[in-house]
Amino acid sequence: MRIAIPITASSMKKALKDIKEASKSADFIELRIDYLKRPDLKRLLSSSSVPMIVTNRAQDEGGHFKGTEEKRLSSLKKAIDLGAAYIDIELSHYIKLEKKRTKIIVSYHNFYETPINLKEIYQKILAKKADIVKIACKANNKKDVKRVIKLLESSRKDMIGICMGEIGK
Repeated sequence: MRIAIPITASSMKKALKDIKEASKSADFIELRIDYLKRPDLKRLLSSSSVPMIVTNRAQDEGGHFKGTEEKRLSSLKKAIDLGAAYIDIELSHYIKLEKKRTKIIVSYHNFYETPINLKEIYQKILAKKADIVKIACKANNKKDVKRVIKLLESSRKDMIGICMGEIGK
């Protein structure tokens, strides 16, 4: 198991402080740039040797980005150009990006339930040629948790599985 620590600061000063602290124990740092008004990606990415995941989450996927979809995707392209280790792009907003050396995490989020068609969602993400599959859903019972674990265990790709909610803790 590896640990990713999200940085959700609303200012550059706090983000840089949080990155410094997270660098002490994280295997990965997730830069949630959708929380920042004016993210300086170059400065953020160069502030630690820990591999960083750049996420600019759309509002309809639970994120805070308020600009146009074009601007949101442009920031992910910039992260790739600056050499980010990973970017996270939602399955529902997926567009093929020239990835260079950056690995692409294609993610699916469901804040209400663990869908019955988890395997189908997994296959849709694989079809996008994701380097890493990420499925995050709300677990409403222990069966939901077991289904996500089973999918993780059977995955033939690197995969991140998250069970949200009280039961998923």
